[in-house]
Amino acid sequence: LQDELMATTDRLDWVIHNAGIYLDRGVALDEVSEEILIQSFRTNAVAPVLLTQAVLQLLNRGTEPKLINISS
Repeated sequence: LQDELMATTDRLDWVIHNAGIYLDRGVALDEVSEEILIQSFRTNAVAPVLLTQAVLQLLNRGTEPKLINISS
């Protein structure tokens, strides 16, 4: 991702994290599997950090860089 972005721009002014999953919708708390919890955590918590790390060099070059996290 970083290589593709660096080929098209020299900076990022903001990154918006707006992806998320809700895999346990309608499932009782005592029935949510460990696999679902881990997959949800990877998508909703780990992925935004990894994405930010991937573009951090470009973000640091931004005019007033911002990270925007949207959640529900």
